[in-house]
Amino acid sequence: MVPIKEALTFDDVTLVPKYSEILPSEVDTSIKLTDSLKLKIPLLSSAMDTVTESKMAIAIAKSGGLGIIHRNLDIKKQVLEVKKVKKQKLLVGAAVGAGPNEFKRAEALLKAHNDTIIESDERLIPLFINSFDSKFKNNFFKLGSFSKDPNKLSQFDQILYAGSLGYYFRNNINKFPKKSYIKIDQKNIDLARENLKICKKKYKIGLSWKSFKNIYSNQKSLNLNDLDNIINLEDVDFINLQYGEVKDEINEYNNSSKNQIIDLKNIDLFNDFLKVGSILKNLDLFITVSNSTAHLAGALGVKTILIKPFNQATFHYWNQPSNKTPWYSNVELLERNELNKSKNFKDKILSILN
Repeated sequence: MVPIKEALTFDDVTLVPKYSEILPSEVDTSIKLTDSLKLKIPLLSSAMDTVTESKMAIAIAKSGGLGIIHRNLDIKKQVLEVKKVKKQKLLVGAAVGAGPNEFKRAEALLKAHNDTIIESDERLIPLFINSFDSKFKNNFFKLGSFSKDPNKLSQFDQILYAGSLGYYFRNNINKFPKKSYIKIDQKNIDLARENLKICKKKYKIGLSWKSFKNIYSNQKSLNLNDLDNIINLEDVDFINLQYGEVKDEINEYNNSSKNQIIDLKNIDLFNDFLKVGSILKNLDLFITVSNSTAHLAGALGVKTILIKPFNQATFHYWNQPSNKTPWYSNVELLERNELNKSKNFKDKILSILN
């Protein structure tokens, strides 16, 4: 017979108080539950039908802990219990199992309680809707829809500004994406391919050489003549992807150049990110300076050569010790002075194309 060992429960143990010089106001009982979730007290209530439903979850959340609603309920009832807690703007968890039917439970919970609102530059919203599950399409709003109204802002439990996103989601080199995360639907890619049928040569390279409306624009921008050595490459069609008032510069350059820069019609290169992204997905290579189109190409996974600004230290994503940046694995960085070494520059482009 196995001997019975001594075991203790909570009622069997008493902590004897002793003298301490630590004041209650100096005590921090908070705990980091995940990388982005912090609790005021290190207490979670068990996901058991005799322990945690909405009443317990509300009580423990008000104290700074977290209640996990059990799953011994049908999906609709569990969703309802979670809603009771969320209605009071409190943090709550919900238990989900590993069985095949539990995916439906997880989906129902996410759909019912997906209360994250994202304000964005209006140009990006069609891209986001293309890139993420359709159930999130109503989560994206034009910049200023909430942030310019203090009354609307007060309705949120937490607010996270774009400048802080890196602190939470890119605080470790392993958290940078290895693959592209913005997507273009095949229909738009095919339409862009039709527009590019005017290109008759073997390769298609997009060009963007300026940045506008920015205090650092002069540090970023080039003139077309700075790219003359590569624009004259054989077997390459060069497509203008530079937004802004550059038509006169293109016309002047084309009048004196052997190779012409192709200017696509009926595309708003500044506002229509979906169409611009569709063109980018059809290119063999994109050569650019630091501007919004460079970030779009990076997020789409398009092969890109980025010519670094003069004072690249201002832009942390390009100020890297090598010719690669963790922000976009498909972008190769090029120092400005490399433009003067025409053979090296051409060889680099040809190695990418081939």
